Amino acid sequence: MSENKYYLFVNGEKVSVSKEIYEYDKHSSRKITYAEIDRKTERFKADQKMQTAKFIPCMEDSLDRLSEIGEQFEAKNSDFSDHTELRIDVRNALEQLSPEERELIYKLFFLCMTERELADEMGVYHNTIHKKKHLILNKLHKFLKN
Repeated sequence: MSENKYYLFVNGEKVSVSKEIYEYDKHSSRKITYAEIDRKTERFKADQKMQTAKFIPCMEDSLDRLSEIGEQFEAKNSDFSDHTELRIDVRNALEQLSPEERELIYKLFFLCMTERELADEMGVYHNTIHKKKHLILNKLHKFLKN
């Protein structure tokens, strides 16, 4: 049985790569497309059976375009004391977590790892990370609420 070959094009040349490199490149390319195009594109989702179309706005929009279509924005207070207090509260809440809980939150929210990447790194199922994340976020919510 022959082994599958994986290729990428680098500077116009076809280069043989491992499956892991190929999958990583495919995953990375999809993330870039999502960030550069998908989040900024408006769409229509058509349901032929119901003969309806639903407008799906883009997830990112410019302030200029929103102003042009008449969106009103609440004036923001330039007082940073509220933000500083919130940062202190969040830091205090994070300090009440166990080292393992802090590491999970750090990797997911500060290093921007996906739940799947973290699960692979830790050798556990994706659902385990997902459930732990929600338990920790609920714990943080309770700390911040008090």
